[in-house]
Amino acid sequence: MKRAIAVIGVLLVVGAALFGPRLWRQRQQEEPATWQEVEVVRDDLVVAISATANIAGREALNLVFSSPGVVEKVWVERGDVVKAGDPLAQLETDELELAVRQAQAALDAARASLSQVTALPREEEIAQADLAIESAKASLRAARADLASAEARQAQVQAVVSDEDVAIAQLDVEAARVRLSQLHDGPDEKAIEIARLSWEIAKNSLWQAQLNRDAIQPRSVPRYQKELAKASAGAAELSARISELQYQQAQEGVSDKEIRLAQIAISQAQARLTKIESPTSEEDLAVAQAAVDAARARVETAQAQVRQAELSLALLLAGPRQEQVDALQAQVAQAEVAVEQAQLRLEKARLVTSFDGVVAQVNVKEGEIAASGAPAVVLVDLSRFRIEVEVDELDVRSVSVDQEVIVTLDALPDVQLFGRVEAIAPTAFQGGGVVSYFVTVGLEESDAPVREGMSATAGIITQRLENVLVIPNRALRLDRETSKLYTERLVLGMPKEVEVEIGFRDEQVSQVLSGLDEGDTVIIRSVSSRERLREAFGPP
Repeated sequence: MKRAIAVIGVLLVVGAALFGPRLWRQRQQEEPATWQEVEVVRDDLVVAISATANIAGREALNLVFSSPGVVEKVWVERGDVVKAGDPLAQLETDELELAVRQAQAALDAARASLSQVTALPREEEIAQADLAIESAKASLRAARADLASAEARQAQVQAVVSDEDVAIAQLDVEAARVRLSQLHDGPDEKAIEIARLSWEIAKNSLWQAQLNRDAIQPRSVPRYQKELAKASAGAAELSARISELQYQQAQEGVSDKEIRLAQIAISQAQARLTKIESPTSEEDLAVAQAAVDAARARVETAQAQVRQAELSLALLLAGPRQEQVDALQAQVAQAEVAVEQAQLRLEKARLVTSFDGVVAQVNVKEGEIAASGAPAVVLVDLSRFRIEVEVDELDVRSVSVDQEVIVTLDALPDVQLFGRVEAIAPTAFQGGGVVSYFVTVGLEESDAPVREGMSATAGIITQRLENVLVIPNRALRLDRETSKLYTERLVLGMPKEVEVEIGFRDEQVSQVLSGLDEGDTVIIRSVSSRERLREAFGPP
């Protein structure tokens, strides 16, 4: 059995060797080569770069709250159509509104401080400063008088008592005794007359002081002079009253009070005499020195008060220092920024759409806490569409902004959309080992039922050639060894292979630069069963 199988196998092999070529040639004769004749013509050629992508909305926006908070209101749902300026969602704003009021109050206070410093001094402020200077000077004069008195007392304490001083003190005692004796004897006519004349002199002084006071009031003089004139008139009136009483007393006679005063005067004169006759103690010297030191301190304090009052007036007239104004202006500017920040935080508590569009997502609910940075509402602009395609580095050099683009859709094969290149990414990215750039294409408005996410093919038109020689791409053959292109031209009805040079090409035809002329006929061979066998098994 095995032997029979072997013999049959040998016969089949020999038969194939003997009759195979004959059958091949017979088949070749039975199926002559066929082709399609095409004339070389002039036509317009559109050169385009093809890329695929998905349809996207013209603009997409993720709206987020800048700070966390409780959602107070949500006005939209997914799918709602909104207009620019429509509110979408809002957080609770009680604390934010309070922060705005606080910031505004701080700004008002800063502005008030600046206005107060930069305002010109009022007349009453200047008059008050002048009066403060005069008051300080009056205090200085009084302090100097006290110092002089203290120094005089110190000199008196330190002085050596002479016989003359003792004699004077004895005369004072004697005079006081004589005065008491005269009081006991009663007043005489001469004393009454002296008292009357003293009253007349006092009344004249009063009239003169009143005239001076009334004359100075309407005049433009410092206020302190008017005050001094009033004081002088008052003192003169008091002196006149005392002189009048003394005159009345002289007429009425000596009273018991005067007797007692005269007795006191004798006692005081006797005490001074006793002190003069007694030696000065260390305690008296220390007390006198302490009085002088205290008086000098009051003089220095009064001098400082005068300088301070004069400086205050000078500063009032000079106005504020520039650095002080600058500091206050900086505080105002800082307060203004604080108000703007508080107002901005309040405004950002409400999400508002900036363009007409459709709500794609709503990720917050009323009463919930919205996290900062997370998209609360997502908006898309479906009024116009765009696509973002990837163009490799070899083709992107031919792409430029505003180039025309033709777009076809897989879902709508009969629809052709038009657009233009709007942007080319400045930086590249790598995908699958290919360096590419994103190119954004904006589509023109269309009545076609286009939806976001549809698969699309974009043809970016890089060049339009008019009236150029073209042949079908199927009429070309590439010699892989030489990288030269060939086509078959009909010469006297027979095909002849010729080398051609091509320029730009699209998916259907190529531009002929040399090797063919207008009107030439080239062939496109049809693939026969023989060619299919050759491709499968190789030549016989």
